[in-house]
Amino acid sequence: MNINLLAEHFISISDETREALLSWSKHDDEAERFCVVDGQCVEKRAFYRLISGLHASINIHLSARYLLDDSWFQKKWGHNVSEFRQRFDTELTAGEGPKRLRNLYFLYLIELRALAKALPFFQQPSFQLYTGRPEEDQKHKELLLHILQLARPL
Repeated sequence: MNINLLAEHFISISDETREALLSWSKHDDEAERFCVVDGQCVEKRAFYRLISGLHASINIHLSARYLLDDSWFQKKWGHNVSEFRQRFDTELTAGEGPKRLRNLYFLYLIELRALAKALPFFQQPSFQLYTGRPEEDQKHKELLLHILQLARPL
C-alpha cells in the first residue's frame, strides 16, 4: 500500500506527516536500504526500522544492567561493555551496529511525535499521573506537558 492510500484510510495524518513519510526514502542510503527491490514501500522500511529500534533499546538495557556474577552470597549487576560492543560496534557487527542505534533514534522520534499528537488529551484537567507519590504527580504532569510542548513542532 503506498503512502497516499494509507493517508486516505487515516484522515488524521497531516500533510506535514505525509511529506515526512515520503522524505524518509530520500534519507536512506541506497546501499543501506532495507528494501532493495524498486517499488518496495516506505511502510515496510519504517516498520523494519521501528522493530530494529525496539530491539536496540532492549539490547542497551540488557547491557546496562547485566548479571556479572551470581554467587551464593550475592548477585553482582553492572554494565557489560563487551556485550554492548558485540551488539553495536561497527567492526564487530559488520557495520550494522550504528544502523541499529540510528533506528533507536528513529523510534524515539516516532514515539515523541505520537505523544505530541496526544498533547490535548494530556492537557485535560481530568488526566492524572499516578506515580505512587501524590506530592510529585502534578510536578510530573507539568514536566510531561512541557516536554510535549517542545516536541510539538516535530
